[in-house]
Amino acid sequence: MRRQLDLCIPLCLCLSIACQQAPRPRAEIRHPQALPAMARCVQGFAELARSSVRPEDMSAILAEACAGLFVEPGCSRAWKDLAPQPPDQRSAALIAACREAYCPLLSGPRPALCDAEIPDGHTERLLVWTQLLWAILRHDLGPDRAAELYASLVVYAILLEPIAVHTEPIALPAVPEPRAITLQVAVEQGSLHISLPGPGRTWSMTTQPEQPELEPLVEFLRGLPDRPDRAVIMASRDCSYRVVVAVMDALQRAGISQLALSAQP
Repeated sequence: MRRQLDLCIPLCLCLSIACQQAPRPRAEIRHPQALPAMARCVQGFAELARSSVRPEDMSAILAEACAGLFVEPGCSRAWKDLAPQPPDQRSAALIAACREAYCPLLSGPRPALCDAEIPDGHTERLLVWTQLLWAILRHDLGPDRAAELYASLVVYAILLEPIAVHTEPIALPAVPEPRAITLQVAVEQGSLHISLPGPGRTWSMTTQPEQPELEPLVEFLRGLPDRPDRAVIMASRDCSYRVVVAVMDALQRAGISQLALSAQP
């Protein structure tokens, strides 16, 4: 599961520019019950975190909690009917139903999945599905509210893919320990503060949280003599999903593809 998360997070970074678009007026939100539907979905993730659930049952439980996010009946019904599907067929069935329901309604540029076949490969399917998912959420909820839920639903998209379980031990070749950094991200007094503790000194920068300018971070990481392979983003609870996604995008542009998130008080 950890390997899936490390692989799939960078695939979603191509959507970060969309997450930073200026918000549209609330009147353009299509969903008649947007806030209650979002609350039910978030509660589903919270309940899952507090309970002991088998990995193969996670996707069906979250599907029931989040089905109400989608206005179009064909897509919403597919989420509700996900549990009886065999685990290895759930993602393809859900993608097909939501694509049919929403692609005719989406204005250009449309997600790639609207004009292409559903890929067989795990990585390729996750990429096109998360692109379509962002377009659907933005269409029904507006960009601001879509950004609030998008990161959680990307995790859900990962859970949809079956997890291989091996009962026999597998001998793996030894690999060098990845070089890792920890990035502290916090919003304080209306400003976004990013710091990177290091031996002897701490590198830091400040920018605006609404439209963060993170090129100094990218240039600093590219200039490190021993560039890290992995980054842990320790984000304070005041950081919005939009800020977190922007930081993830900056790390990706700096050549760091393995990312992990850690919430701070």
